[in-house]
Amino acid sequence: MKFRDFSRLVQIRIILRFISVITNTAVMPFIVLFFANEIGSVKVTILTLIIGVIGLFGSVIGGRITDKKGRKPVILIGESFTTLGFILLIVGQYSTQYMVPLSLIAFTITNFFIGFSLPAYSAFILDETTKETRKVIYAFTMWTGYLGFAIGSVIGGLLFADYKVFLFILIAASSIINVIIIALFIPETIHKANIENTEIMKEEGNNEDEGTFKTIIFKNKVLVILLFIGFVFQLMDNQMGYYLSLYYYDLFAEQSYEILGFLRTENTIIAIVFLYAIKKYLTRFKEMNIALTGASFLFIGYLLLSALQVELLLYGAMFIASIGEILLFPALQGISANFIPPLYRGRYASLANICGTVGALLAAVFMLFHTLHSPYIVTMIYTIIGLLTIWSLVRLRGLIQTIVGEKISNSIN
Repeated sequence: MKFRDFSRLVQIRIILRFISVITNTAVMPFIVLFFANEIGSVKVTILTLIIGVIGLFGSVIGGRITDKKGRKPVILIGESFTTLGFILLIVGQYSTQYMVPLSLIAFTITNFFIGFSLPAYSAFILDETTKETRKVIYAFTMWTGYLGFAIGSVIGGLLFADYKVFLFILIAASSIINVIIIALFIPETIHKANIENTEIMKEEGNNEDEGTFKTIIFKNKVLVILLFIGFVFQLMDNQMGYYLSLYYYDLFAEQSYEILGFLRTENTIIAIVFLYAIKKYLTRFKEMNIALTGASFLFIGYLLLSALQVELLLYGAMFIASIGEILLFPALQGISANFIPPLYRGRYASLANICGTVGALLAAVFMLFHTLHSPYIVTMIYTIIGLLTIWSLVRLRGLIQTIVGEKISNSIN
């Protein structure tokens, strides 16, 4: 299955996300450095955490509205205010007195409404795909995300220091184009979720509408395990920016900056090349087998990254971890998509985003282990987390087999 085989709406969504990743990557990491130079690293750290929490609130609100009012209005509102945020960044550059406060307001607006629209985009993809196509589409989306990240990083690195205004104008213009495309070419899809929900209720002979979002989601052991694994995935994926960076500095001193840069570049290149090569083969394997293989590779890679002390071997460890990452994440998305109640897709997406964000934030806690000056303690913790995750996936496979067996039995009866 190739890009041209996707539905037109999915194609538009992937292209818009690709552009969005480029623009966000070109600005967000560098604007944090800009604020650090203007107001100090301590203040900018606190503000970044606060703004991150505000983004989570945006995701919660957006998820609820997505399920109640539809996908398109949430996407339109989110993209429109994100555009406003980029325009405020431009205005701030022409006002020396108010540059920092305007930029902070713009940064807050942008983060809130990116979080606000995220559940709607997730629900939209679920509405427009089937169990058979989601695996490949998620892999392709992940591939374009990595490619956009690489392109955005280069653009930001080249333009941010000397051509900030031009960069902001370019990004604001692309955001305006996004809004126009969404308004003209993206239809509402919530009716598809309603139809799918009705069909599920008829098949299962129950009323899925009974109960709150909390009871419906958390009584589903499959979704609870998937939320936990999503949390762990982000916890591990962010180790390079926290504990491991300190560990490598102890080993290699100033050279560690270069090594970290090469490791991140290696991760991106492997993801782009490998995902492009394997995406057409993904439909041949069961998602649970892919997830288990991916989790095994991911944790073996991080165990090695936390224990090895030779630079060349670290690149081998990153190769293993990268393969695990690009196998595990699309598989998890595909599995969860098949078990999220259609009427709760937006709110589940916001909950998954919260779990992932909490995992990313808790990754910073691992820096406390650096004070113990015993890297093998962290390696042991990684081992425990890895074994617990693999056990959870094995448990998940058993639950899914039971559910599928019950459905087959009910259909026969």
